[in-house]
Amino acid sequence: MCTRTKVIILINFLYEFCMAQLPVGFDTLSVIENNKTLYSATCGGLNYSNVFKGDVNADGKQDVIVYDKIHFFNYGEVKCFLNFGNTNESKYRYDYYISKAFPKLYNWAIFKDFNNDGKIDIFTSTTGGIKVYLNTSGIYPVSFQLFKGILYSNYNPGGSPVHAPIYASSVGLPGIDDIDNDGDLDIITFSSTGFSVEYHINKSKELYGHSDSLIFELQDNCWGNFSEGNCSATLNNCYNKIYLPDNFQNKVYHSGSCITCIDIDKDNDKDILLGDVSCNNIIFLYNTGTPSNAIISDTTKLFPNYPGKNTTLPLTIKNFPCTYYNDFDNDGKNDIVVSPNLSGGENHNCFLFYKNIGTTKDSFIFVKKNFLIENTIDVGEGCYPLIIDINQDGKKDLLIGNLGYYNTIVPNSNISTLTYYQNIGTPAVPQYSLISRDYLNLSSLNKLNLTPTAGDIDNDGDIDILLGDSQGKIHWLENTAGAGNPCNFGIIHQNVFGINVSNPPAYPFLFDINDDGKLDLIIGNKQNKISYYQNNGTSSSPSFTLITNNFGNVNTNANPIYYAGDGGCVPFMYKENNKKYLLCGTVNGNLYLYDQIENNYTGNFRLLDTMVNNIQAGIKSAPQYIDLNGDGIRDLIVGNYSGGIYYFSSKAVNVDEYENNTNNISIFPNPVSNT
Repeated sequence: MCTRTKVIILINFLYEFCMAQLPVGFDTLSVIENNKTLYSATCGGLNYSNVFKGDVNADGKQDVIVYDKIHFFNYGEVKCFLNFGNTNESKYRYDYYISKAFPKLYNWAIFKDFNNDGKIDIFTSTTGGIKVYLNTSGIYPVSFQLFKGILYSNYNPGGSPVHAPIYASSVGLPGIDDIDNDGDLDIITFSSTGFSVEYHINKSKELYGHSDSLIFELQDNCWGNFSEGNCSATLNNCYNKIYLPDNFQNKVYHSGSCITCIDIDKDNDKDILLGDVSCNNIIFLYNTGTPSNAIISDTTKLFPNYPGKNTTLPLTIKNFPCTYYNDFDNDGKNDIVVSPNLSGGENHNCFLFYKNIGTTKDSFIFVKKNFLIENTIDVGEGCYPLIIDINQDGKKDLLIGNLGYYNTIVPNSNISTLTYYQNIGTPAVPQYSLISRDYLNLSSLNKLNLTPTAGDIDNDGDIDILLGDSQGKIHWLENTAGAGNPCNFGIIHQNVFGINVSNPPAYPFLFDINDDGKLDLIIGNKQNKISYYQNNGTSSSPSFTLITNNFGNVNTNANPIYYAGDGGCVPFMYKENNKKYLLCGTVNGNLYLYDQIENNYTGNFRLLDTMVNNIQAGIKSAPQYIDLNGDGIRDLIVGNYSGGIYYFSSKAVNVDEYENNTNNISIFPNPVSNT
């Protein structure tokens, strides 16, 4: 009897576990923009990124590795783009599973091979300094282990050793390069005062004959003999390594700077490209010294329009530009990519690419503003997808709301729009083509955080759209086309229902909660909760009445201290086998899943999972769980704060190469039909 009870308990556990998993795996979508098929449409977007090169799949080609910083939180996502380009081609395709194999990183990341084994390692931020991960990969897959919890340097070489952490700002990027050309990686970084640059020489080669020990000592506490402030550099600003305070008066100093080492004239010493937290321009620092004694003798804000170089668009971008020096177009010469390092600036055309056309010396010309991003779905900041048949051809189109695109007219602001991708494929094989980045000209409303949901709320046979916004209001785009006709949203009713959600933004979703044949409205908010508005109107004239601000006692904040001051719950409800489920996007990117909803609207829903399918899709995730490819099984699209989408299809179940290679076991439910 006891054994039978245990078996029953085990079966119930497995059943509940299966119900908490969705029968989907990561997949790609065919998307066309400007007559060009996107290589990485479903990479989840890019905004404020650190960009490097390295071979992550052991095929001998240098791939692009991006650490995409997210909003004002101190962590981001690693995104790997595999190189499939030929010579003089910059072709890179996003790989979800390799990207997810990287450790969780904070503030910034530099991907470089410090032990010369041909595999990229990771330098990243930690409290008060720099942490290092060693690449422990075999042939495949990629893997890392912590190598140094924090890097130390001897600050008193030649005397009694004084070892202390090498300071690196959590906001900027240190320069990590072989400064003295001896085969190991040295570090130049602004001191904690922000006045000048410290040079920490790596003694691994000198001491051990190899580069893998990361033994540092302070070589110079005013490398290059310059200081930086007010978006400019002051030369000849050190004397016997002592700062000159008189030169610092009336200047603003801080240690939020990005340092890129570049030997532009091939004279074996390192010149510097410097970005700063309060600036939009890059400062070029020209080194006429030697590898052992740097002397910055000239500077310009107009790089690469440096004397003797081509005239081109200066390296500048809003906000806090950082530069990355690698061969991005496979021609054997290092190019430059520029990306903002903080939010509040350009969030769409934000990957500037400068091609190196030099021969004996570097020379750069501007090529484009959308390197990598040109091959992704990217709607600026915030991404709220909606699956809807706009032209009523029986195929599901894609409509995307957003927090906004950067407003180039009004500084430090965004403009929210709807982006429309029409399905030009077949019901079984969707293919999307960009129709408009400002569908219905909603930018003219000057709203932020437009979040769409759809349903026939006036019972006239066509699909209407409701939009939530940053102020907690709900707007009705009334479809007057009639049943079976392409949507015609000719009437926009602003705040027509008088709803003003507390703790905005408002994240609405239409669903018949109480099974009375009328669509009700649930609205997620910044407090990570959901309000339930019951439709007490008629079938043709909706009227929404607040029932509770604590629908199902839902709370999607997994870490209230870490996310203090921000949040977000983006709801999606659906039925499987006549049972209601609630799927929620969250501020930390996980997907929460609830059941036990029927007749329990003011009670407590059961939380089935706080990380459905182990999906972490970037902060402020926004799910749509609907059959996209006509196989009768739901697929999953998730938007996020970086302005892009991830796609998980029912046809890609169990294709996780990393799970197969590491013998992890995933249990999925048998496919079930939509109801």
